[in-house]
Amino acid sequence: MTCVKLTKEKSDKLSQKSTNQELLRAGIIAELDATTLYQSQIENTNDPESKKVLEHIMNEENEHIAELTCVLIKQDPKQGKYLKKFLNIDNIDKLDCSKHNHNKE
Repeated sequence: MTCVKLTKEKSDKLSQKSTNQELLRAGIIAELDATTLYQSQIENTNDPESKKVLEHIMNEENEHIAELTCVLIKQDPKQGKYLKKFLNIDNIDKLDCSKHNHNKE
């Protein structure tokens, strides 16, 4: 698994905006690592109840990735430019990154 650490020394050299963007990216990496772990566990268990729980947790991690990415593209214009182009998003500023509902599925 990937480990991303934002040290005090590194943090002091970054602007607050850069620090926020780095924290969001570190969160995305952590969530991606978690989904990889859960996928591996799902593939390696024969227990239906365990699979169901692991799939549920993995889906929540995927939702977290989407939420963190949503905030990141609003805070990082360069990143936002590419996602706007490839995801066909007209106005990044109008994205609501808090449309979160754990009761769906």
